[in-house]
Amino acid sequence: MSNEISQLILVVTVSYNGAVGFGDLFDCEIERVLTGVINEPRIRISILASDKDTLQFILAHLHPKKLKIGFTLHKRGEPYKLSPISGFVDRSNTSWKIDFVEEAEEQ
Repeated sequence: MSNEISQLILVVTVSYNGAVGFGDLFDCEIERVLTGVINEPRIRISILASDKDTLQFILAHLHPKKLKIGFTLHKRGEPYKLSPISGFVDRSNTSWKIDFVEEAEEQ
């Protein structure tokens, strides 16, 4: 599929949700889609315990601050709704790995 979407860049607001054995969970309300397509109003991202820089940055920028997060397609057909990556699993069971996190520019 040459038209396959393999990158997402989203502007989100992030709220802490809790922890699981491999890391921390955050609920993200999607404010804008800058690159790619996603038909979900919210996603739940996991941040691995070993991904300390990303975790600290997100914790310092919780709701109502807006973050721009870039993702790359990681794997299709994930068996679970949480995958042990810093990223998320969408409704179609595709996992997306975080490439970058930065403050979103105000509009």
